[in-house]
Amino acid sequence: APTAFATWNAKPVLDAQGRPAVAFLDGPRMFVARGDAAGQWQAPVLVSGTQAVYYPALGGDAAGNLVAAWQVLDASNLGSIWSSRTGADGAWSAPGRLSAPSAAAGWPGVAVSDDGSVAFVAWVD
Repeated sequence: APTAFATWNAKPVLDAQGRPAVAFLDGPRMFVARGDAAGQWQAPVLVSGTQAVYYPALGGDAAGNLVAAWQVLDASNLGSIWSSRTGADGAWSAPGRLSAPSAAAGWPGVAVSDDGSVAFVAWVD
């Protein structure tokens, strides 16, 4: 774990070359760690920014591109869904909100086509 928080709720994916990636919560933050086909892991990367998050989701394509999604609760306890993505190079985009501000969104899921042409994030509202 990158911090002293409890690490939990792992979401693994595997690309066509056998390279693993796993998203997990470390306390209130979402991290993603990537590995190579030989089992060597890179340091985990914080993808959720400063937000306190819940319910991580991760999807990837055959080339190793990844899409992460998670839930954030606002001050009135309404949930919103956020996402970030990366290419096989590991450079993550800034987190962006996907759900409408008036939605009570939760439990995101991610699916990515094998060729990377389509990424889909769904959630319960």
